[in-house]
Amino acid sequence: MTGAVLAGGESRRMGALKEGLRLPDGRPMLAHVLDALKSVCDRVAVVGACRGFAVPDGIIHIPDLRPGEGPLAGLEALLSSGLDDAYLVAGCDQPFLTPDALAQLAAGRGDMPRFFRSEDGTGHDPFPGYFPATLAVDVTAALDRGERSVRRFLRSFPVAWAALPVADAATLRGCNTPDDFAEAVRHWPNRNAVRQYVRDDQMQYERSNTMEKHEMPEPPKKHTRFVKRYPKLGEAWDLIGAAGREGPLDERAARLSGAVAGAQMSGIWQGGGPSSRFAPA
Repeated sequence: MTGAVLAGGESRRMGALKEGLRLPDGRPMLAHVLDALKSVCDRVAVVGACRGFAVPDGIIHIPDLRPGEGPLAGLEALLSSGLDDAYLVAGCDQPFLTPDALAQLAAGRGDMPRFFRSEDGTGHDPFPGYFPATLAVDVTAALDRGERSVRRFLRSFPVAWAALPVADAATLRGCNTPDDFAEAVRHWPNRNAVRQYVRDDQMQYERSNTMEKHEMPEPPKKHTRFVKRYPKLGEAWDLIGAAGREGPLDERAARLSGAVAGAQMSGIWQGGGPSSRFAPA
């Protein structure tokens, strides 16, 4: 079976290319998804432009047939690729997926799509999901009719369900917004990594104040004059500096991550981790 990660979106809700956002262990979000899929699949592919992450050697890269048309279009490119007769598909923003959970979806294979449902009967998003290649023709027909929702598309087909304990539902958590990203950092299992993540971003903040003038002008004594001349830089100083300087480290981790992602959304911050840089005003 081939595993695939959909990575063709524009990350509008996040405000930054989320597949490349770095989590507290220093690795991009998409790298975590790839590792989980590699544990249960014979080979792995990345579908879509994947502009925020350099696809590694040994990973198949499938371009979208209809760029910018959403995950259903990504499924079309994958299912019509001829790589396999079935695919285990996840989103690029699901870094908490585990091999054990993915193995449940892959078990039994078959000709019906399969998704997770909690023990209480609650259905989850269609990703991660098991998709047989036989759906390719139907996906193309749906897109030609103007359909873009994976959920609505699947309503026309019988599906199988894999039981997921309620306690494990968090493994399917996605990171679509700055708040989601901050929450992912807050719940990162390695607390030492979170603390180092905060320290690294604080060090970057401090280094940014000593950059050469053409890169990062020193603020004049009157901060209002600086903000007027360099509005984006001034906003970034306030937003990220305040988030990272006050309170216990664990609390700062979530606030700082949310501030960085928020700054990315407004265009005043470039990057997502220790290598982040202020954007020019």
